[in-house]
Amino acid sequence: MPTEQSEVSSELLGVGENTRFLAESEGAYGDAREAAVAVLGILEPAELARHAAFLSSRLEHSEGNVRQVAVQVLGKLHPADLAKYSDRLLAKLGDSHGGVRQAALEVMGKLEAAELAQHSAALLLKLEDSQTGVRQAAVELLGRLESALVVQNSGALRAKLKHSDWHVRLVTVEALSKLGPADRATQSGAVLALLEDSNEDVRQAAVRLLVDLETAELARHSVGLLAKLDHRDRGVRLAAVQVLERLDPKRWADDQKGCRLASRFGQDDPVT
Repeated sequence: MPTEQSEVSSELLGVGENTRFLAESEGAYGDAREAAVAVLGILEPAELARHAAFLSSRLEHSEGNVRQVAVQVLGKLHPADLAKYSDRLLAKLGDSHGGVRQAALEVMGKLEAAELAQHSAALLLKLEDSQTGVRQAAVELLGRLESALVVQNSGALRAKLKHSDWHVRLVTVEALSKLGPADRATQSGAVLALLEDSNEDVRQAAVRLLVDLETAELARHSVGLLAKLDHRDRGVRLAAVQVLERLDPKRWADDQKGCRLASRFGQDDPVT
């Protein structure tokens, strides 16, 4: 039984040529050309696929708003149909219009994980985009990387731990948390440094990664962790206590700072 939306879609298909003529007309107002592309977005995905080639051609329109809407409407395709245009979307990551670049990233997020994985290098580059919205869209996609891809890109990711945008630093820590114990250990020093990050969310992400490190790796950073017992951030102090508690208690038995560790228990920062 046809749905109300499919009936509307069928009616739109009946005037498709008029809609596309308006979208292609250079004499039409810019808003009209943009709207003519946007109206195709009410089609159901299977019907929209019939207009996908036309939408793809609009990706090269001279007006940035038309290109942006074309990207967004393409994003309504089924993932299998959308994958046919992944190279076109990838090219839009270099578009001069920030809205187009952001829309392309958001639509790429609808691709299957295996397809998206092929473009991980391009996503990393977008972390350096001049516009915050584009960087944040890239951040969200990078959060979907599988652990094997995180290992493959770990060197490039580590460089992002010092990025000026805290969103980028946060997603980088979260991506690195997908590494296995051996690979994670290679990033431990950089993660420890993030306990001093200016952003609380980044510090807490670093804490979560830190407490999951192997005991032997944590022991390498014991001196640095002792210094965190007086950190201004209660979450960092608690993490330091939890981590140091896992180490051999005899290591701190005769250590003055070990006494400071013991004195923390049962006071303002209880370990639960």
